[in-house]
This record gives sequence, C-alpha cells and structure tokens, in this order.
Amino acid sequence: MRQTIERASQDGKDFDFEHRLLMPDGSIKHVRVVGHAERDQSSELEFVGAVMDVTAAKEAEERIRQDERELRITIETIPAIVSSTQPDGSVDFVSHRWLDYVGRSREEILGGAWKSTIHPDDLDRALNNWQAALATGQPLEMETRYRRADGEYRWFLVRAVPLRDAMETS
Repeated sequence: MRQTIERASQDGKDFDFEHRLLMPDGSIKHVRVVGHAERDQSSELEFVGAVMDVTAAKEAEERIRQDERELRITIETIPAIVSSTQPDGSVDFVSHRWLDYVGRSREEILGGAWKSTIHPDDLDRALNNWQAALATGQPLEMETRYRRADGEYRWFLVRAVPLRDAMETS
C-alpha cells in the first residue's frame, strides 16, 4: 500500500487499489482506496480521494465462490449426467460425467456437437419436446438414446425444467 501511494506521489498519477487492514480486535477489513492526483494553486501535488469499506462485498464474493465450489462438487459426484441449456438450445454447461460418457470435449459439446450424441431417430422429437417445454414452462420428461464414447446407443430418461428469470415471471 505504501509503495503504491509513494509511486503515485512520485509520478503524479491517480491510484485505485484494494487493501486489507488488520483491526485491533484481530478482524480484517477490506478497503478500496481511490486517489485522484491534482496540483494546487502553487503546483504542489495533492490527492483527493476516498477510502471505502468493501468488507461486506468481499465476504459476499467469497460466499459465492464457496457456493460455486460446493455446487460443482455436488454435480460432479452425483451418479447422473447433468447439463444446462439456453432457450436457443445452446448448451452452456455439461458435467464431466456426461463428457466422459459421450467421449467429447467440453468445447465440442458447447460448440453444438451435443446434437451428434442423440440418436438421429430421436433428435427431432427431443428438440420439439424441448421447445414445447420452453413455451409452456412445464417440466420435460422423455426417453431418448445417447451415443456412448464407443459409438453404442443407450436409452436415457431425460428430465429438464425450464427456468424463468424474474422478468419472465412477473
């Protein structure tokens, strides 16, 4: 922190950084320090700025990261294949178990190769059922065949729940 402020003083430049403070009670506060360099009437450099307590925001970010880690662990350890799909049909998440089963990379699946994992005789029905579920908001349940990494197809019970954001539900 001291080096950043000294450098800004030498260069006459603005600064914006975050820093931790150890409080007398042993707790840690996170602060954001912002300074704008200005010259006063006698051309002396001074800084106008603020120190903002961002502890609550940092703690919230850490809780989100922890929740994401826990969710990722849960998804990757349940004995099921899991994916998430956007309304346009593009896949935006697939579990490792699903990638291992179909023998494709994440990039391939996210790039649209997921369609090649569904049996050709089932693809149109699967897409139509997905569109109907999106239109009605009703959960989808169907059986379809997915191709394993070795090329053999196996039947799966597919369940999907269309989710709506706050804008769509109001």
